[in-house]
Order: sequence, then structure tokens, then C-alpha cells
Amino acid sequence: MEEQNGGFFKSSNLETQQIANENNPEISWSSLEHVSEKSIKWYLILIFVTIIISGLVYLVTKDLISTIVFVLCGFLIFVYSLKKPRNIEYKIKNNSLMIQNKTYFLSNFRAFSIFKNKNTESLVLVPLKRFVPRIYINLNQDISAKVIDKVNQIIPAEKYTQDLSDKIIDLIRL
Repeated sequence: MEEQNGGFFKSSNLETQQIANENNPEISWSSLEHVSEKSIKWYLILIFVTIIISGLVYLVTKDLISTIVFVLCGFLIFVYSLKKPRNIEYKIKNNSLMIQNKTYFLSNFRAFSIFKNKNTESLVLVPLKRFVPRIYINLNQDISAKVIDKVNQIIPAEKYTQDLSDKIIDLIRL
């Protein structure tokens, strides 16, 4: 057995590695974590809905702790919505997806879908494991077709169906 660079069965033929890279090119792009601009009207509606729901909870339950929990939830949504989105780096290479510094093997996903929102198009990776959350990846228009083609070579596409949590997040535009 030939041992090179501390490992068994490593190829010393650079030409083979270059051909593999040409047939399986790396796709890199960056995108904002989320795209949603909120107006003053949105914040006023959030405050109003939080007050109404908290008031109704207090009237129905007469429990101050439950009321405070709803006020805190409204406050946390308010604070989260003020957060500026990060620019996230993505890379697809050799049947894996790298998001920032974390690598995901595409073989760990059952399928993918495309979610088209008002402003963006997202790639949604559906995991094989039941209790693992979906991964949403915002796509730029210029790279979208390449990414979809590459992922479709590895895992099948399926029609996107929104979960209840997706609908709620879309409704409040988080």
C-alpha cells in the first residue's frame, strides 16, 4: 500500500484531482441572513397586537404571569426585528454545502424545495431525520439557477409546502 501525506490511498495524480474539480465545480455566493424591511407602521401594529393579546389573556385567565409572558414575547419579537441581517457565505463543493464554517453533507437531506417570497428566492433543504429543522438558504438571482442545478444532481426536488411556523413567520415578516 502506498501512503502519502499521512493517509492511505491518497492519489498523487494532480491531473485526476483537476479533472474531478472541473466536473464538479465549486459554487460560492453570499447572501443576507434575511430580507425584510419594516416600517414604523409594522412596529406600531406589533405593539398594538401585543397589548390586545396580553389584555385578552389577562381577562380570560386573571393570571399576571401569563400576561407578562405575552408582553415579553412581543418585546422579544420587537428586539429581534431590530437586528441587522448578517451577510452569510455559502459554498457547494463535492456533495457538501458549507454555510459560514459549518459543513452539511447533502446526502443527509431527503429533498429540496424552492420557496419564492415577495423579495427573495430560498433553497429549502429537507433533512432525512424527522426532528431536524429545515435549512433555508437565500439565493441571489444571478446564482440561483446554478445552485438549483447542482443540488438537483445530488438530491431530488419536491414541491414546497409551508408549515404553520413558516406561515406565521411570513405573516409577521420576521
